[in-house]
Amino acid sequence: MTSIPVHDPEKGPPSPTLSVAEKEHSDSVHNETLASSKEGAATPIEQETTPAEQAAPPPALDWDDEHDPDNPHNWSASKRAYNTFVPGLLGLAITFGSSIYTPSYHEIAERYHISSVAALVPLSVWTFGLGFGPMLGAPLSEMHGRKIVYMISTPLSLLFTMGAGLSNSFSGIVICRFFGALFGSPILAVGAGTIADIYPPRDRAQGAASFVAAPFLGPALGPFVGGFAIMNKDYRWTNWAELMVLGAAGILSLFLSESYRKIILRRRAIRRGIEMPPAPRPPAKVLVQLLLLKPLSMLVFEPIVQSFSLYVAFAFAVLFAFFAAFPIVFTGVYRMNPGESGMAFFGVGIGVLLGVASAIVGDRLIYRKKLDAATANGTLPLPPEERLFPAMVGSLGLPIGLFWYVNAAALIRAWAEWLTDR
Repeated sequence: MTSIPVHDPEKGPPSPTLSVAEKEHSDSVHNETLASSKEGAATPIEQETTPAEQAAPPPALDWDDEHDPDNPHNWSASKRAYNTFVPGLLGLAITFGSSIYTPSYHEIAERYHISSVAALVPLSVWTFGLGFGPMLGAPLSEMHGRKIVYMISTPLSLLFTMGAGLSNSFSGIVICRFFGALFGSPILAVGAGTIADIYPPRDRAQGAASFVAAPFLGPALGPFVGGFAIMNKDYRWTNWAELMVLGAAGILSLFLSESYRKIILRRRAIRRGIEMPPAPRPPAKVLVQLLLLKPLSMLVFEPIVQSFSLYVAFAFAVLFAFFAAFPIVFTGVYRMNPGESGMAFFGVGIGVLLGVASAIVGDRLIYRKKLDAATANGTLPLPPEERLFPAMVGSLGLPIGLFWYVNAAALIRAWAEWLTDR
């Protein structure tokens, strides 16, 4: 099962910016405290603190005001666009590496004297890596920030992708591809956290839809590029093409800005000369619970996480099944070459773009109207399920598309057999 843990799109990452109501209450408490101190009503020792004051963060770990330029919600449109585009490109590069392998598995089966089924194992282990990697990367980003995960994940994935290209054994290809995906896939989860950091809830759908489209476009482009690489070079060039795409995205990631609130505020406090308490280092037992046991327990015991993970796993399973099924239909029946057969995956890319468009339209026509009404009535925040209407409609496309594909392929095969008998 492959699932990509993401941050809650409504709640965003831990330590989120205060909501409107919470912000107003916090400001009122802060103003009353300042007024009482000016009047000399009580010394700091004598003054009794309320629970709200005790829970409020120290000034050094909060934004100066709602227009604070360091707050990612107040970044310029160009800065937001860059910090959305680059994580998306990294996600595209990682998933691109999964499908670019598929046109080469026949050559690998012949070269290493294995069956065609065994030759698909490197595709399967890349999928396993995509599933387990975010379980490690996402919690680390909550402790050390988003950018450092990009800086660590990308070079490690590049090294193992290079190892797969240089390997002279089938087992070496399998191992290197697994670790290439394992170390590269945290980008998928951390990228979702970056989107939650830089977009306020009202504008988050557009950024999230654009980011989510990229990892699904990667598998659609991989067979096309890999097919022509196999036709003109050999299977190793599927790895070199992945190196080029991921390397270019990695260079662009060097200029990303840190977007995680806690890290931004702590670094700013140090620049301002404010003495900060040392960040606590959790013991090894806590790290194991946070990195491994907590994600697994949420997957097993949280119904909403379990439901979404099962749905995403099924969608990815169907997508990856196409990698093996499309060549049978388009190469075996239509007699296309590997490059032309890869072009059949452009239909997947078109579907992804239509899904992005429907998500944005649904946000404009449904979610924003409900958000404005809730803001006027003081009933914020809206439940996260209010964003699911486009997904409910889009979910009908999966069974319809499968039924269409299977019956069309069967009809084409029947006609081919009839013509052969004649």
